[in-house]
Amino acid sequence: MEMKKDKIFYYLTIEDIQDVANEQLGRDLSPNEIEQIKDKIAEKVNWYDAIAYTIMENITPGVVSKSDLTIEVSE
Repeated sequence: MEMKKDKIFYYLTIEDIQDVANEQLGRDLSPNEIEQIKDKIAEKVNWYDAIAYTIMENITPGVVSKSDLTIEVSE
C-alpha cells in the first residue's frame, strides 16, 4: 500500500483553538487574536519527539507487518 507523502495526519481547527480559549479565558478569541497566535502554535509542538516516541513505543525494530508485504505473482 503506497501512501501519499503529503497526506495530513493531524490538524488544528479554529474550533479547537476556541475550545481551549473558552476553557482558559472563558471566551472566544477574536480573529485578530487568532492571527497573533496561529503561527506560534506549531513552534510549541515538538513534532520530531512526538513522532519518534510513538514509533519506538509501537513499532518493533526489524519487524515488518504482514499487511506491509507485497507479493508479486508472475504468470
